[in-house]
Amino acid sequence: ERAERDRHMVRMETFFGFVIVLNTIVIGMSTDLSPAWLGWVLIDGAFAVIFLVEVVLRCWFHGVRWYLFGREKVGNMFELALVILALVEPALAIISRGAGGGRQLLPMLRIVRLFRVFRVLRVWRLECFAELKLMIRGTLGGMRTLMWSCVLIFLPVYSMSLVLRETLDREDAITVDYFGSVPTAFFSVFRCVVINECADLNGRPLFVVLAKESGWVFGVLYSVMAVFMSFGLLNVIVAMFVENVVRAAKAEEMQSRKDRLRDKAYFAKKVSDLLKVILEYCGKGHEVSNSDSFSSKKDVSIVDFFSEAMELEIDRDTFDLVRQDERVRRIFDELDISDEDTTRMFITLDCDNSGSIGVEELCEGITKLRGDPCRSDIVGINFLVQDTRFELRGYMANVLRRLNHSEALLEKAVAALRQEQQRRHP
Repeated sequence: ERAERDRHMVRMETFFGFVIVLNTIVIGMSTDLSPAWLGWVLIDGAFAVIFLVEVVLRCWFHGVRWYLFGREKVGNMFELALVILALVEPALAIISRGAGGGRQLLPMLRIVRLFRVFRVLRVWRLECFAELKLMIRGTLGGMRTLMWSCVLIFLPVYSMSLVLRETLDREDAITVDYFGSVPTAFFSVFRCVVINECADLNGRPLFVVLAKESGWVFGVLYSVMAVFMSFGLLNVIVAMFVENVVRAAKAEEMQSRKDRLRDKAYFAKKVSDLLKVILEYCGKGHEVSNSDSFSSKKDVSIVDFFSEAMELEIDRDTFDLVRQDERVRRIFDELDISDEDTTRMFITLDCDNSGSIGVEELCEGITKLRGDPCRSDIVGINFLVQDTRFELRGYMANVLRRLNHSEALLEKAVAALRQEQQRRHP
């Protein structure tokens, strides 16, 4: 039932996501193409009704309590506010068309339409926009570095603007126009050394004219500043920003992966799907009650299904056929098991070299193969080797002690035989 509900939710999110995109396009079209047309008001009303239906469906699927007080309550409340605004907008539009008081409502109507555009941010929940979501999260993760980069750029630009403001002739025309105050000088220096757009109103290079009229020292100062900013500071800032964006994107991906690895219900569902495919290849396919993802010969209960699955012994040929199935490849990929591990999985799991593996061995092996290898695996193997070495040392010491004891007994027996022989044949 949970899996069926999740599938319905995915379909619903996809449908309403594309409706949101379509609504955003319609808003742009209604701004340019006959804004006074009454049909746009009716179309906006239809979209408002659709969004209201979405809110009702989400409350029906998850419950009103989850919608208002759940984990996504902030987004849900913002969405509910947008739906209310979407319902109010057609009424405001109709009133604004009336004879009296319509002009006073136009600014409010524009504000309401502006807020509706923010609904398009919801589309990043869709699976087809996963890369866009990753890019946005990475960019947001690098915003702190970007803010400190602005501070780092501000310091040398501000220092140079102060130098130019204090040293240039204040009666000169170019000084008055472009360096007449500290803010004007700062903006001129910023244009020249950061944006590389350094020209006056007549199209002449600003610092070339400045060096020609006020001296070559200002040309040297600009050259040093341009080299420092372009080849030094800006490259360092770009490198650090890209590094932080990539790190933030990877952190988000790693967190999502950790959530999948910790989700026991997700793992149980994937293992159940895998067992259904294995039973198909073993000729024991069934349709499990309360699940429509598997169909074959007869209906059995979930308990009987897993009882029969636990009795299976999978040989090498059957496992190779199962591993090449496209459904199994997708399951292994969703369980974060690499293709290299699946190629040698049977050999890895068949520890006793019996030529077959049980379902319990398969599930335990899948649990250990999920995700990347970590330090705990290496440390665990190291402790296991040390424990085995200590046990082997104890075993060897016990064997040596027994051998020494046996050797002593043999020596006593030989000595007794010699004495007996000498006694009989003096």
